[in-house]
Amino acid sequence: ECGRYFLIHADLCNIIANWNEMEVFADFQNGLADLLAEEQTKQKEKVKLFFGIAIKMLEKFFTVWVNDLLFLSLFSEAPTDQRVAQLLNGQLPTQAQQQSPIYHSVIQKRTIDTP
Repeated sequence: ECGRYFLIHADLCNIIANWNEMEVFADFQNGLADLLAEEQTKQKEKVKLFFGIAIKMLEKFFTVWVNDLLFLSLFSEAPTDQRVAQLLNGQLPTQAQQQSPIYHSVIQKRTIDTP
């Protein structure tokens, strides 16, 4: 759960910062071109608001897993969650992790590039 929280949070932050460059938002971007500048600004603010609310909901839902139950949530997928725990503690990755910063998570069904 802890690893999932940080992945989703990072994804949402990335969307807020870069949505206007993402292929998945291409149709939305094309639709904005037909609007007046004032309406474009309004629609862009709605995007930020929508994903900002998503982050707040994520934080509320996962609060128990990243606080009181953190020790349990770190057991869901050891390689991913070990790296999350290291980041939380301000520890550097091990030598093996530095040699292989990319990890494929079977549970998350994605490749994770860890620092």
